[in-house]
Amino acid sequence: RFSELSFFLRGQDLIRSGFTTAGIYMLLLDESLEHAEGALHHFATDNASNGDRMADFVESVPSGRTVMVGVGLDGFTNLLETRRGKDALVALGVRRDDLANFTKNDAFALIGRKGADSAEIKYRKVSQPN
Repeated sequence: RFSELSFFLRGQDLIRSGFTTAGIYMLLLDESLEHAEGALHHFATDNASNGDRMADFVESVPSGRTVMVGVGLDGFTNLLETRRGKDALVALGVRRDDLANFTKNDAFALIGRKGADSAEIKYRKVSQPN
């Protein structure tokens, strides 16, 4: 199981932590792309309403800003049950048709940009057997 989260920027680990709770982790970068802006945001999978919290966060991000996203430990469970949860990831550049293929055992990494065309965004999904 994927149990480590690291966000690297210019060779520096901005945040390194073990996944203590399953979910989606997001970190907003400043406009210079040199530093994190604010704290690491965690959206736990224990409640589908956290998908709405995640959507609230993404909706608050100004257009064109960069967000680092990490998912592990069954991070997709519940969070993508609502349309808003899915729309939040799409707003950062994930292709909607790819969301349908994510399973609870997948890990996922994304450096997204709010409002970017999905063709511009590169991300990686890693599936792990049960």
